[in-house]
Amino acid sequence: MAKTLTRKQILESAAQRVGNAAAHRIVYDDPPGIREATEYEHQAKRVIEQKGWNDMEIARFREIAIRRAKKELGKRVQVEHGLTLEAALNEAIEKIDAFIAKDLQK
Repeated sequence: MAKTLTRKQILESAAQRVGNAAAHRIVYDDPPGIREATEYEHQAKRVIEQKGWNDMEIARFREIAIRRAKKELGKRVQVEHGLTLEAALNEAIEKIDAFIAKDLQK
């Protein structure tokens, strides 16, 4: 029997996926990387659509997604990409905010 996730677990899981997707879109700009990022976003959207979210939960989602993106970017941003970690993180935050505006329901 499948375990039912709590609201907190749903929120954290989806935020982790969105943070991963944002980082992948920046670092891996090739078709396989974009497909993987799209799949992460699709998984997150499928999970979070089950609930409505309040402002505090949305803020928490954003915080978790940004932290995850920063962790992933810190591992992968290299000089060859022509990006600093700060510039890459700013770009990731824009992608996270766009996802929240489009897909996270209140």
